Amino acid sequence: MDSTAVLIFASLRHSSSKFSSTQSKSANRVFASFTRRVVRVSQKVFLDHVFLAIPPDENPEFERTGACLIPQEGKSFGERLCHSIQQVFALGYERVLVLGNDCPQLDVQLLSRARERFKNATIILGPDQKGGVYLLGVTPESFQVLSDIEWNANTDFAQLVKECDSQNERREILEACYDLDDRFDLETILRRCPLGGPLRALLLDLRSSNVCHPDQTTVLGCILRMFDHIRRVNQLPPPPLCLH
Repeated sequence: MDSTAVLIFASLRHSSSKFSSTQSKSANRVFASFTRRVVRVSQKVFLDHVFLAIPPDENPEFERTGACLIPQEGKSFGERLCHSIQQVFALGYERVLVLGNDCPQLDVQLLSRARERFKNATIILGPDQKGGVYLLGVTPESFQVLSDIEWNANTDFAQLVKECDSQNERREILEACYDLDDRFDLETILRRCPLGGPLRALLLDLRSSNVCHPDQTTVLGCILRMFDHIRRVNQLPPPPLCLH
């Protein structure tokens, strides 16, 4: 048996909730397409060693993908993620590569590189452009690294690196990629990522589905995220907490 498996950890409901109510249907179509695409790409590299962890009520959406479905269990994100990984380890795999369903740059070449580099490490990380991770690979021995992570998209990568170093894990780090969390990411991906016709059409439909002006909370969130990125790059102090 191949000692490495892929675990795609996804939730259409959670992914779509990142967008406004007027975009929910379009967002759901986008992330459903992303999920199927990640399954197909993973199967080209890992054949039938591909697992899809999703909420039980989303099973009908993906029953025909060919991936082995695992129900997510647990109250928090961390609990659901760790339980899903343990389910795959219980089948005898020595390495598990965890992928999300929001990174359009995942392809055969990237996964092939990840597979090879993971052979020389106990943990492998693929950072996204905002401080999170689009790929996480662990072994049964390095699994304990996840126990102290406070899952917060913009600090996941830094926390994981710190824990790896404190526990002397042999880590590999892949190139940074984009992921889709909001309309700001959507515009960036449309500009910078080469995408196939159908997927690009879905993303354009998602962009056009929000014809109204963005609400103040959404605008403020984008501004703060942009400031946070600039601050981290230039090592500036954080913004004031009191906003009027």
